[in-house]
This record gives sequence, C-alpha cells and structure tokens, in this order.
Amino acid sequence: MTRAVDVAVDLAAGRGWAVMPLSGKGPVRSCRDCRQDRHHGADCTCQTQWCHGFYGATTDSVVLDQHWPHDADGVGIATGRSNLVVVDVDGAAGHEWVTGLARRGVLTPTLMMRSASGAGYHLYYAGAIRSRPLRLAPTHPLAGTSDDIPVDIKSRGSYVRWTGTIATDRPIAPVPVALEDELDARQARLDSARRPSTTTSSAPARTGRCTHAPGYLDRGIQMAVETLSQIDPSGGGVHSQVYGVIRGIVRRHAGTCGQDCVTGGQLDALGEAARGLGERPADFQRAWDNALTESALPPRFGR
Repeated sequence: MTRAVDVAVDLAAGRGWAVMPLSGKGPVRSCRDCRQDRHHGADCTCQTQWCHGFYGATTDSVVLDQHWPHDADGVGIATGRSNLVVVDVDGAAGHEWVTGLARRGVLTPTLMMRSASGAGYHLYYAGAIRSRPLRLAPTHPLAGTSDDIPVDIKSRGSYVRWTGTIATDRPIAPVPVALEDELDARQARLDSARRPSTTTSSAPARTGRCTHAPGYLDRGIQMAVETLSQIDPSGGGVHSQVYGVIRGIVRRHAGTCGQDCVTGGQLDALGEAARGLGERPADFQRAWDNALTESALPPRFGR
C-alpha cells in the first residue's frame, strides 16, 4: 500500500494542494495538551505543525516528509486553501440531487472520487465558494423535503479526505457559476419557510444555557470570529458569507440544545467582526433572526 505521507507529498508537489495528516476522519493532534483539550485548531497556541486542523495544512514537501506523524492514516486536503470546491455526496438521495443538476447543466463533468465508505463520492471543482452542509436540522420546517439533501459543499474553511479511489478520471473543471445560483435559490426557500409558531412569537430566545461540554460554545465563537476575519470584503458577497457563519452557529445549537445559546458578549464579538467587513448592525441582527427562524426558533431581535 502507498504510504499516506507519499500521497501527501504527491498531492502537495504535483497538484499544489495544501494537505494535512488525518487520523480516522479527523485531523491529527500532535501534542498531549491538544489531544486532551480537544479544542479547535483555530484556538491552538502550541506551535506544533499538526495541531491546527486545516489551519496547519501545507504545500511544503519537506515539512510533510520530515514531520509526518506516525499515527496518521489518511490525508486531508484543505479545500479553501487549495482553491477547491468539493461536492461531498452521500447515498441515493444525494446522487439523485446531483444527477438532477447535471441534467440541467448546473453541474458539469469533472474529477469524481469514491468516498472512503464507498457509499458516496466527491466531485472536485476548481474555485472557492462558501462551505455549507445541505442537510437540515430535524426542527427545520423543510426537513424531509427535497431541500433536505445529504450533500456537503466543502470549500472555504473546510477539508476533505483524499480517498485515492477514482470513479471518473477527468480534468478538474472550474466550479460552475450556476451551482452558486442553485444554492442561493435553495437558501432563499429555506429563509422564506416559516412555522406559524415562530412567526407570531415575540419572546426572545433563551441564551447562556448551552448543553454542550464546557468551553464548546466559546471555542465555536472564537472560530467563527476568525472565519469572519478571513473574509475578503473586496471579493463581494460579504453578507451571504456572514450569514453562512451565523447560520452555522445557530444550527449547531438549535439541533442539540433547542435554543439560541449565544450570550450577549459573544454576540457583540461576532457583530464587531462583521462590522469590520462593512456589515451594517441592522443587517447583522436581521441575519441572526433569519437563521433562528430557519431553525424553528423565535427571533432574538424581533425583525
């Protein structure tokens, strides 16, 4: 079998992709403090190369060859840093969605890799868009509909495991503009979906009672602030990217805690980072309420 480090060097040197070691499905954490703390790579201050998730991915073949950890059994590709958009398709329902887009010309032929499980596949495109899961929280009004799709879009701020199993060997095509249009249209449908109980409620969402492990929410907010700080406002689409970050936080807690767990101080930190991109406070608040409504939670600001 080809060693994972040899694959990593080949992808970095041959394709120019930023890669990192994986252990199972997740990034390797090299130092004991990181392994025990299980904090996110964005929070790490240990200065160890492989303790930072996709933040530690590199194209440096020397670093890969000399410092590859012995317990790594896979190679991760930092999709955003590698200028990649990977459509991660799972199962028959995901395949049906992709096939429908292909028939309409929304998705074009490109490199297809089998997933590690063999139950799905990855479509590789060149470019960068906002990462997003297309699965919906069980509490969402459109859960179980055609807009609830077992597909993940992995690009900025994400990574994918390189499986090495080619399903269809083609050159990597540019990401179709029509794909972003399709995703934006779907998002508009999600935003407009309302449950009567959420549209009539004016009670603020509960905050500060997160059911996750201590520190989970703080680390999530820190990661979100860092993600916002990496957005390039000159590239356009700032509001949609800010909304994507907000939506990710709200969905994570709506699906498990059933509430808006973010405290006032944490919300201020997010709002300040968004304002640094030119996002107006009123738009930020409206986006937060839209994300809450999408997850069947009452609005926080009553907008």
